[in-house]
Amino acid sequence: MEFPFSCARSFRLEESAKGPQVALVDTATTRGTRDLYGRTEQIRKVLETMGVLSARAQGLRAAITSLEKLQSDQRIYVLAEESRVYGFIKVGPKKLFIEHRGMVEMTPLSVLDFYIHESVQRGGFGHALFEEMLARERTAPALLAYDRPSQKLMGFLRKHYGLAAFTPQNNNFVVFDRYFEELREKAGRRRESEIDPRVANQRDLIARSRAAGLVSAK
Repeated sequence: MEFPFSCARSFRLEESAKGPQVALVDTATTRGTRDLYGRTEQIRKVLETMGVLSARAQGLRAAITSLEKLQSDQRIYVLAEESRVYGFIKVGPKKLFIEHRGMVEMTPLSVLDFYIHESVQRGGFGHALFEEMLARERTAPALLAYDRPSQKLMGFLRKHYGLAAFTPQNNNFVVFDRYFEELREKAGRRRESEIDPRVANQRDLIARSRAAGLVSAK
């Protein structure tokens, strides 16, 4: 999406860099500071325009992303280059009640809006943006919740990250089964790390002795 101003300058990106870069927008970067060069108004224009396009692509009645709607615990990652913006992804924590072997109350980091402009879809831009968001948020695709994900997003997650199995929820959020599997694995590793080293060493010695045929498995 082309804009009549330098989006790189608006988002404080390196203007001489070649190729798209990812900018972070949150309430701290756009409020309470002097806006001598009109950057905030330009950011507002970009987010408003891209938010409307995202809503249209998802069949929503109204846009859910704009600078005014950005909450203090939410972040928007914008993929931009020179005067062009290719897409954005908005994330933030969301308190949810999820049905998984009973009702589970949780507050996962959630993907709240994700849009790549139609002119550059299937060009790797969405994957690059998503990977950058994961790196900065220090998380993994399976540990996110997804708000009303489109079929395109579901296909994207299945193709790139092997995420498919989930239980449909009344709130229309998707939390993949892998979320709970990875939490159980983390809990298991944590318990193992808390075991007395002498017990762990004894277990290791027994396992190696069994492998060598020195100790009966009975």
